[in-house]
Amino acid sequence: MTRRRRRWGGSKVARLRVAVVRRWGWVCWLSGPGYCQDPRIEPGLPPRHPLSLSLDHVLPASRGGSDDLANLRPAHLRCNQRRSAKLASELRPGALRPRESTADDLRLTRSDF
Repeated sequence: MTRRRRRWGGSKVARLRVAVVRRWGWVCWLSGPGYCQDPRIEPGLPPRHPLSLSLDHVLPASRGGSDDLANLRPAHLRCNQRRSAKLASELRPGALRPRESTADDLRLTRSDF
C-alpha cells in the first residue's frame, strides 16, 4: 500500500500562520530548558532563520495529528526541528498548556508575513 504524501504549503499555510498567531501570539510554546530561553518570536525574520515562526503540531502529523487550528502552536523553527516527532509530554511536563499572550503578542500587520 502506498502512502499519500501530505500537502503542506502555499496559501493554506499562510492562512494557518495568521490564525495561529492571532490565537497564541508571537510566543514559542516549546521554550524552556533544552530549547530556547527567550520565547518571543520576531515577526520580521526570514522564513529559514532558526528563530523565525514555524507551525508546530501538538500531536505530530507522523503520529496522526491533523492540521486543525486546535493542533497547531507557534514555535521557533529551531525548537520545532529539535522536537521532531516527539510528543510534548515526552519533552517536559505542562508543555500542552497555552501561554498567556499580551496585546503586543497579538498585533499583526501585513508586513509580518
